[in-house]
Amino acid sequence: MSKAIMIFVALLFAQATTRGQEDTASATYVPSLDIYLLQYNMAGISYTDTLVPATRIDPSAECSVTREGGLYVFSYSVSLSSISQQYLLSFMVSHPAPILNPTKPNIRWSQGEFAQHKVWDWANTGMNPSGLWSPTTDIAPGESLSGFSFRSAGLPAIVKSYFQGNVRGLAFIAEPPQLLYDLRDTIDVFPYNTVVRRTLGPVDPPTPFVSFSFLDTIKSYITQSSSLGWISNQTTANKYTWLIDSARSNLQRNNRGVAKAKLDSILLNVRTDSATTLTSEAYALIRFNTEYLKTIIMK
Repeated sequence: MSKAIMIFVALLFAQATTRGQEDTASATYVPSLDIYLLQYNMAGISYTDTLVPATRIDPSAECSVTREGGLYVFSYSVSLSSISQQYLLSFMVSHPAPILNPTKPNIRWSQGEFAQHKVWDWANTGMNPSGLWSPTTDIAPGESLSGFSFRSAGLPAIVKSYFQGNVRGLAFIAEPPQLLYDLRDTIDVFPYNTVVRRTLGPVDPPTPFVSFSFLDTIKSYITQSSSLGWISNQTTANKYTWLIDSARSNLQRNNRGVAKAKLDSILLNVRTDSATTLTSEAYALIRFNTEYLKTIIMK
């Protein structure tokens, strides 16, 4: 958790006046214990409780992309490593481009949009197949679950994903006022109290489209994929970087046929390397963005 969030939460303070008495509620993050200390005072009587952050998890989301009916299908498999201390409550993906036909793994999951942030959220409701609440969730430490997906006309790009662990609710001796629930909601304002990772999501092609700039974008995806471990060795990364640079230099000399041949070489290599040195993320980034560029060049 960043120092900025710690300070933000530590400074939170809310007050309300009832029956002529001053009721107070405050939340303070305690770094040494990795907890929020919640305090509530009503009519001179104080109550204290703790709230565990929803970040005691080590999550990841593997993304694969296919193309169907003119749209890209983004499919995710979500995992928690065995060192996680919580079940997964929520998985969110940024999508700068519009999405269609979102799917969820099963009845236990709800889904919805954070429209202000262009983020799609899958949340575990705790409902079992009979529609009754159950205390367990689908993704435990050391487990994974697939079935999260959506479609988009946007091209695959590197975006942020957000995860929250499942924590217990408030457990004060006396029922706290709405003031305290409002305070907890403030702690959970997106994107606070989440673990952030990188995955793939859709972005609209740039307008106006400039081939040289788009080549730079693909090259940046290669660099980022290497640093994220999506390309397993530097030799492979260097190969794609060289092909991109060669395509660029030939375009600059108006050798469009040679430039196309370099892009074809990328597409040939990416299919072979997807079985060894490229993850599904690196494969999708390089393949589909190169294919899009090729269609523009050959118009």
